[in-house]
Amino acid sequence: MLHKVRQRIRKYCYFPVMKIAYKFLKNLIPTKKNLIIFESGLGKQIADSPKAIYNEIVNRKLPYRKIWIYNKKESFSDPNTKVVKRLSVKYYYYLARAKYWVNNQNFPTYIEKPSQTIYVQTWHGTPLKKMLHDNEYFRLNKKEYVKKVSKAIDNWDFLISPSPYASEIFKSAFQYEKEVVEIGYPRNDIFYESNIDNLKREIRRKVGISSPKKVILYAPTFRDEDPGKFILHLNLKRMKEDLGNEYIILLRTHVVINEKIVIDNEIADFAMDVSLYTDVQELMLISDILITDYSSVMFDFVNTNKPVLFFTYDLKEYRDKYRGFYFDFEVEAPGPLLKNTEEIIASVQQLSLIQEIYKEQYEHFKKKFTPLDDGNSANRLVDLLFVGKGSVFSYD
Repeated sequence: MLHKVRQRIRKYCYFPVMKIAYKFLKNLIPTKKNLIIFESGLGKQIADSPKAIYNEIVNRKLPYRKIWIYNKKESFSDPNTKVVKRLSVKYYYYLARAKYWVNNQNFPTYIEKPSQTIYVQTWHGTPLKKMLHDNEYFRLNKKEYVKKVSKAIDNWDFLISPSPYASEIFKSAFQYEKEVVEIGYPRNDIFYESNIDNLKREIRRKVGISSPKKVILYAPTFRDEDPGKFILHLNLKRMKEDLGNEYIILLRTHVVINEKIVIDNEIADFAMDVSLYTDVQELMLISDILITDYSSVMFDFVNTNKPVLFFTYDLKEYRDKYRGFYFDFEVEAPGPLLKNTEEIIASVQQLSLIQEIYKEQYEHFKKKFTPLDDGNSANRLVDLLFVGKGSVFSYD
């Protein structure tokens, strides 16, 4: 009851006041030229391309102050990094003050960028599913959503793209006419780290994997008809019986999913819910197999050269009713499309055969969708925007 009261107070009192206050702030206070705001996953993550860009700036010891928008406590070794909670009073203050915004989704749609601020939109995946203006279902059934997101897009100054394929879609789906920075995805630099074996060991430790067994990562996308809900269509008990001697499975839901996965005690040594582990790139790095559906993680994971299995039990409904696809997924997918747990188990047990069958398709997929991922995307972005013309090298 108290929680609902607080929500109503925020909705009807706090947010209207902060909207007005922000408008005054962005016009009254000067832009701080060495200040950068980073946000990922609506403040739920310190991850994705914003994290890779942040790390590059820190590693180069560039003289910027950094604000991470994050809803939990987090400490950074860099003394010039501060954590601010999303939608707090400080959040609005720093949005009005910062020279640079770096985000992989959008700030609230009522936020207008200060005239001197540069907004770097990293986005959060290569598109398979039709988006925004390209999506007939959205245009007909989510008109207000399309309108709000389009307003937020007007703030973007630079949009990062991983490929020519993605660039063309971004321009169409977002009706975006400003600069597209085609440099690859900074978030995928992790797959090309020089100390990758040590990094994998450290990530396994952080995740809590003590077993030497191989790792299967199950990372599906959300469903538009009920984006906050998650139904696990896998039979984990059956998977443990047939695969548990060699594998463990990590379950990682999409960031918009609100429900917690309940794992029975009898399979607790086989299955782990890692949905709260913020960096899915790190989870992909330690995984030997990816199981997904229509999620953009498929495009990132092929950087590992490891097998992808597609659990597409609702393919026709998902494709034809809600989203639509930009390409013939059934033809170009770099792995088999599977309908049930039994087919997944059989594919894992015949993994070498699966890899041989899909070898050419896999390579074609990489060339088309990840041609620029080489471990240097964050480096290219920082060179372009933070150490080039108009950048700042001393505190003001």
